[in-house]
Amino acid sequence: MKQIIWWLILAAIGILATLTQLDRQSRYQPELAEFVPQSMRSFAQYHRAEAALAQQDKAAALAEAHRLAARRPIPAEHLRLLANAQLLNGANEGGEAALRLAAQRGWRDVPTQFAMLSAAIAQGDELGAVRRYFALWVQGENRDALNPVSKTVFASPKAQTEAARLLNTKGRWQRAFIRDGLRDLPPEHAAPIRSALEPG
Repeated sequence: MKQIIWWLILAAIGILATLTQLDRQSRYQPELAEFVPQSMRSFAQYHRAEAALAQQDKAAALAEAHRLAARRPIPAEHLRLLANAQLLNGANEGGEAALRLAAQRGWRDVPTQFAMLSAAIAQGDELGAVRRYFALWVQGENRDALNPVSKTVFASPKAQTEAARLLNTKGRWQRAFIRDGLRDLPPEHAAPIRSALEPG
């Protein structure tokens, strides 16, 4: 009897170890996520929520994103998926709140920052749009994707003044933007910013 119990314990440990490894492997192979039981999902839960959103399955997306945020509420990417699921389900207030929180936690999460940039433009938040634009430019990825919105972001004198104010602090990224980033802006927007920069 003891031997049977011992073998059952070993089998249970083996199954748990296999499922844990399967969950970890799903980071690199999202298709494995569907084989991980709900109670064992960590990395797999992200892919489940992402897949439900991609399929526009409102109920599943919201359920999976809630599970993800409840299990691991800190990463910005998880809050972004929850925000997207809420917005998909028409819960705009909750979705916008989750997106703002994701943006605060994840300045390096590019999709979140692009979503916040789009929201700032849509809401007419000129200063917020300039800050989000700079946050994305600093990361160095997808700078080409910023070109289409630069005409909108830096169109007003208020936005140009805010851009000059932020660039006048003359940190490393500011110097790089003055050197390289201003060239990507339409000349009629870059010129007022350049003229408002302090010497040096």
